[in-house]
Amino acid sequence: MVEKYKIYSCQSHLIEQHFGKNPIIKILSSGEALGSWSLSYSLIDTLKKFSLNITGTYEDLYILDDSKKWLIKKTTFKKRSSLYRSLTSMHCSNPRIGRSLSAKQSV
Repeated sequence: MVEKYKIYSCQSHLIEQHFGKNPIIKILSSGEALGSWSLSYSLIDTLKKFSLNITGTYEDLYILDDSKKWLIKKTTFKKRSSLYRSLTSMHCSNPRIGRSLSAKQSV
């Protein structure tokens, strides 16, 4: 995941904002917890001349490791809305707002 982030996100022509907010953490046991976070994500690609806005929620499973650090064991992202816009024509292409579109999961 880190390598993909370096390749696809660490580029000078990309302007990104990734906001996790409104956390709800539920302790399941002394070594496990569940977390739910709202997400707002914005991207401007100055090379390809488009912008992207996404909202959704993260649902995480946390575990306490041997050194007493909380780590994410599993995370699922559920997209709620997305809006893709051309920056040259100022038209929206296939806006998808206000409905669940997909879920991505990392383990």
